[in-house]
Amino acid sequence: MDSFLDSFEEFRPEPEEILPGAEPDQYLALVTLYARGKGSGVEVTPRAAHLLTVRDGKLVRFEVIPDLDEGRRAAGLT
Repeated sequence: MDSFLDSFEEFRPEPEEILPGAEPDQYLALVTLYARGKGSGVEVTPRAAHLLTVRDGKLVRFEVIPDLDEGRRAAGLT
């Protein structure tokens, strides 16, 4: 993850919506990623789904799913 983030001058995910998944310990965050390339200065704002598994108040699994509909399916929301 560090080498990926080193490619950007700026990188920040902004959650748009957080939904409970079909499993009691899962959540789906629909996010817009704001990023600017370190060398190029090019700005991009892709949307993605983040599938989170939380147990005992701790994040135990984090998965980035580039397609929002695919993220909804992975969380059992379709």
